[in-house]
Amino acid sequence: MEQFYQWAANLVLILHLGWIVFLFIGLPVGLITGWRWWRLAHAGGLLLAVALQLTEVWCPLTTLEEWLRHKVSPGFSYHGSFIITLVNKLVYPDWISLNTIIWGTILLTAATLISFWLKDE
Repeated sequence: MEQFYQWAANLVLILHLGWIVFLFIGLPVGLITGWRWWRLAHAGGLLLAVALQLTEVWCPLTTLEEWLRHKVSPGFSYHGSFIITLVNKLVYPDWISLNTIIWGTILLTAATLISFWLKDE
């Protein structure tokens, strides 16, 4: 059963990275493709991210991953594969402040929302 929890935690971590990539590149992809549904999904995702950050609530993916890892080892630390360790460092950076992440997310959200007026004209 431990191996199941380990695999599930790794899958959640990779999905989390995919979510973060979507939040970073969603605006240019939406503008290039012209997909309004994409831009709406991207704006919704950014608004959720801002709400989580401002309320200091952990992302549900972080909570799920941590719960799964604690099922394997209550005092877990990343000591697994290189890829999982690298993805972990990308998802949970220690080189950037939470304040910078919050303001960056707010600015990206503003740019995404403004794009609806600029692109739809």
